[in-house]
Amino acid sequence: MLIGLVHGGFVVTVLMPQLRAFHPRMASEAWGPDPTRQLEPPGNFGLNYGASPPMVTLVAHYLFGGILGYFYTV
Repeated sequence: MLIGLVHGGFVVTVLMPQLRAFHPRMASEAWGPDPTRQLEPPGNFGLNYGASPPMVTLVAHYLFGGILGYFYTV
């Protein structure tokens, strides 16, 4: 479970803010919204989309780590 929580923390802190560099439809500070870029970037911890994305990401990674650890020990 701890490994899942660490991985979820990495996703929320490092990968979510970098999503705009890889997603072709996402606006950034350099390129604002236009007809082809219509998605708002997630921002730090994904908080531009509300409080639920970082919480759901952490809980999902935590549960996945628990399930994976359970089947690893069986």
